[in-house]
Amino acid sequence: MIFLPCGQDGIIFTVMSDEDIVTKVLAEIGRRGGQARAKALTAKQRKEIATKASKAAAKARTRKGRERKAHNG
Repeated sequence: MIFLPCGQDGIIFTVMSDEDIVTKVLAEIGRRGGQARAKALTAKQRKEIATKASKAAAKARTRKGRERKAHNG
């Protein structure tokens, strides 16, 4: 059970399943890993990674748009 403060109203009791707890823990580990990776990379490396991701996202949007247009006629 997790206790969440709720301003002046008091405390809310939230029941979380084991899967929810595991998901939150793994997400936090992932965030820490991402932060550590970002610190280890140079600015040039981060820019190259971001540029590659941006181009991939644009390509995916273009492909999705073409598929939608072909489907709708």
